[in-house]
Amino acid sequence: PQVRLAVVTTLKGLKDPSAIPRVLETLRDPDPTVQLACLEVLETLRDPTIVPQVLAVAEDPGPVEVRVRAAQYPRSVGQKWPIKLALKLLNDPDARMRVAAIQALEDLADKEALSKMAMLTEDASSEVRSQVLRTLGNVGGKAMAPVAIKFLRDPDPQVRRTAVQSLEKLKDSSISLVLPACLADPDRDVGNEVGNVLVRMHDPASIPQVQELLNHPDAEVRLRAIRVISYVGDATVASKLLPLSDDPSATVRFFVADAIARLQGKSATAFLAKYLEDPDPSVRNG
Repeated sequence: PQVRLAVVTTLKGLKDPSAIPRVLETLRDPDPTVQLACLEVLETLRDPTIVPQVLAVAEDPGPVEVRVRAAQYPRSVGQKWPIKLALKLLNDPDARMRVAAIQALEDLADKEALSKMAMLTEDASSEVRSQVLRTLGNVGGKAMAPVAIKFLRDPDPQVRRTAVQSLEKLKDSSISLVLPACLADPDRDVGNEVGNVLVRMHDPASIPQVQELLNHPDAEVRLRAIRVISYVGDATVASKLLPLSDDPSATVRFFVADAIARLQGKSATAFLAKYLEDPDPSVRNG
């Protein structure tokens, strides 16, 4: 293998397209190190006509690191997979190959194929589930929103966060009614991402559901709700924040004052005067 590897490495440096047939032949070498070196050579030469031969390596059983590298070749030369192969590899036993198949379906943007990909919502791999969501967000369209919504209950917080980001891209009207409850997600990053998305969407339809979280037992959840209301709401909802002016959390009291000032402008002056007597200096100074 060392000799064969040395030869392939030399070919990479030469960048000679006439070496492609020999490299493709060596791509079937039993040593995965040699195979990976061959793929590096082919990636350097960037020949789109050899995609079928390279994808054959991705399809065949063998070392998964070789198969995954081969699966990435079409993208590197601006080509797409055959749809039948992409659908077949959705059922591959290795999660990394299933991810590669999902990426291929994203490139193909075939609506029927995307529907079949959605069956992976319960895949054992969180990376596969996340890739399904990324693809749905990029090319799925509004019709895929119900599929993405299911992932908001995924046991993996990173998958839930990806679901939130994908739903923002899908721009379905139902999202403003679904996301507010996720401000109470037990994972801080997910809850904060939900707040960011709701602020960016700026849909007043979300405010009634957000208001329900103002009495949540977790101060951090109350803060997320206050932030969304302060940016998305208007002066008519400022009164909903008034009870929180006596919140046990100084941070909550601080942001309530900020939100009311943002929503009511100069008319909030009389209300804000009470904060001059707040027991916490950070609130008084704010």
